[in-house]
Amino acid sequence: MIIVTVPTSKGGIRRKHHRAWTLSEVMKLVEGVSRYGAGRWSEIKRLAFASYSYRTSVDLKDKWRNLLKASFAHIPSDKGVNSRKNAATMPIPEPILLRVRELAERQSQVPPNLTSGKEAGSSGSSAVAAKIKRDGDNREDQRNGSRDGSKPEKKATDYHLGQLKAKIAKLRTQLLEPPKVLQKARDVGDRYNASPVYVLILYCAVLFQGMIGSSSKAMMVIAVSKSSDIVLMVLDTSKSEGHQQILTRELEAVGLCLTKRPPQIYFKKKKTGGISFNSTVPVTHVDEKLCYQILHEYKIHNAEVLFREDATVDDLIDVNEGNRKYMKCIYVYNKIDVIGIDDVDKLARQPNSIVISCNLKLNLDRLLAKIWEEMGLVRVYTKPQGKQPDFTDPVVLSADRGGCSVEDFCNHIHRSLVKDVKYVLVWGLSARHYPQHRGLGHVLQDEDVVQIVKKKVMNA
Repeated sequence: MIIVTVPTSKGGIRRKHHRAWTLSEVMKLVEGVSRYGAGRWSEIKRLAFASYSYRTSVDLKDKWRNLLKASFAHIPSDKGVNSRKNAATMPIPEPILLRVRELAERQSQVPPNLTSGKEAGSSGSSAVAAKIKRDGDNREDQRNGSRDGSKPEKKATDYHLGQLKAKIAKLRTQLLEPPKVLQKARDVGDRYNASPVYVLILYCAVLFQGMIGSSSKAMMVIAVSKSSDIVLMVLDTSKSEGHQQILTRELEAVGLCLTKRPPQIYFKKKKTGGISFNSTVPVTHVDEKLCYQILHEYKIHNAEVLFREDATVDDLIDVNEGNRKYMKCIYVYNKIDVIGIDDVDKLARQPNSIVISCNLKLNLDRLLAKIWEEMGLVRVYTKPQGKQPDFTDPVVLSADRGGCSVEDFCNHIHRSLVKDVKYVLVWGLSARHYPQHRGLGHVLQDEDVVQIVKKKVMNA
């Protein structure tokens, strides 16, 4: 241990203890920077240097800065590893210096002596600077995945962008939900939601552009859209691309996501316990720090977040907002009789698309079949005891409306019917023989016939 006297501001002398860094400490520091990243010195001190009470986070930062200078000043063709100034200190092995240089290039760290032209005049520094410039084109790939297959790295701009997206989402939600207009829109949506099947047809994108958020009628249209089962976007073949972008953009601005499924993110608010961040798959777009910042923007400090897929920042914000409606959509391209056969074939091969001609009545039967296929509706007919089935008014079920089980069928008729059901008799594709005794968990198929047998009530 070396004792050095340091003059103070009041004219006195303070004794400062210097303890030289050992090789094991240097290796622990390099491993900590590799695992947690440069700049997180308090975390490295707590996890890697817990038993070294004489090492502070400032000591770790200063030592890493000296290692950066030594690694970038070192050239393999030099006679010695260290300069004359550091000749009295412990020599650092060349593999450690190469590892430090690799971490610095990966994390875009350049020591101060390479930032100015005067101090970067040596051949070794120029070669390193040229290598950093060449590696600049590949930094975007390094952000998506590190070289050794570890967790992808995040830049500070990614966290700022996540916070800005969360703020914009909050402001958009506040602007698009006026209290009076929203209540009227909900009433209109409830009336439409009571119908068996509701299909929203969107057309004339030029008139639709800019309508959202500008009037109360626009909010009512959006409420009706969210209560529909499927969206048919009718497009003109001559202007299909521009109109499709306009309609999709306007609907996404108010929370309608077309041809998308909800993100596989489990989110639940808690009263205590802080924020718990976990994932069942490798996550590359969102890390724990970014998740904390987004939730703190919504003043959420206790929650449980579980990623079941590699979701993005926008998906996390949508789950937190809770006002997104994921709907099925069919893009219907009309007027195919005015374009060539090659263009028709190109449009027909696009996903969730179908081509028709209302003027010549071409492919309309295929449009009806496509709507039925996308909606996945199941028609179930009722049969009273001792009577013939009623094929005039079926009960329409679907996976999007809650499910296609016998229990869902009973709830669709009346909520109190489930507790009185003893068993059901089923005729149709879902039954192995006719009739078949089934319970509440049986899944029904299209055009099944169901007879409900209730429990007998014993009189006292």
